[in-house]
Amino acid sequence: MNDITIKRYEFDSIMESVQKALDVCERVDYSDEAKCENTPPYIVGWSKATLKNLVTDLNRILEDSNNV
Repeated sequence: MNDITIKRYEFDSIMESVQKALDVCERVDYSDEAKCENTPPYIVGWSKATLKNLVTDLNRILEDSNNV
């Protein structure tokens, strides 16, 4: 298995996205009075989109690493 090196800004961007996803998940509100952006469907959709973007970013980093 080969090592992969990423640039600091790539690492920072990935960590920021992961932290934002965790923050969004922490604010889920199951009550009937919840604001739209705090409802479970919104949280799931936002988290799913964030995870898809992270997978895309990580695959790009992998491709870039293989092309070096």
